[in-house]
Amino acid sequence: MDYNTFLDEFNICSKVNSGEIDETWIWVNGGDGAGFEYTASGPSMNDPYSGMKSCGKNMFVMGFDYTRTWDLALHSMGHRMEFAAKHNHQSEYLGWDSRNHRYSSPYNTEVPLENGVVGCGNIHFPPNAKKHYDYSNSANVQSNCTGSTQTITCSIWGCNQEGFLKWWFSYVPSNWWSSFVGK
Repeated sequence: MDYNTFLDEFNICSKVNSGEIDETWIWVNGGDGAGFEYTASGPSMNDPYSGMKSCGKNMFVMGFDYTRTWDLALHSMGHRMEFAAKHNHQSEYLGWDSRNHRYSSPYNTEVPLENGVVGCGNIHFPPNAKKHYDYSNSANVQSNCTGSTQTITCSIWGCNQEGFLKWWFSYVPSNWWSSFVGK
């Protein structure tokens, strides 16, 4: 998707700068390769992958795939939160998702669980995941996500993506939400 053409065609920058809108949501057929799950631009957060120009204010463009289930829209929002937290609360985020390095592992390849206490995980890797999207892994892990160290398994979120995303979002620190909305 050519985000700059989209911004120009629908006069998005002037609407953002006037305060008429804060962000844009686009519903796409993901099978057509139409855009990213999210992208961002602005003075304090620029996603280099989309090539979207800055409108002068921080702004997100969400891309939701109408051919998929609603929990994948929540999944996209999770990636947006990760992006905002990494850009505005980096050291805190790296402690919160102590295994963020797993994102770079190949899909369908198991990554051994390291010893020690872990944080809350990330959108692709719950705290006890051994591979991307491993939401039903029943392995025990020590996590401090809830504020105290405890042994958890996927049963705490129902062993599915929807449950994990709700659980994960419920522990997002309150000071991150302003970054999530681009402020």
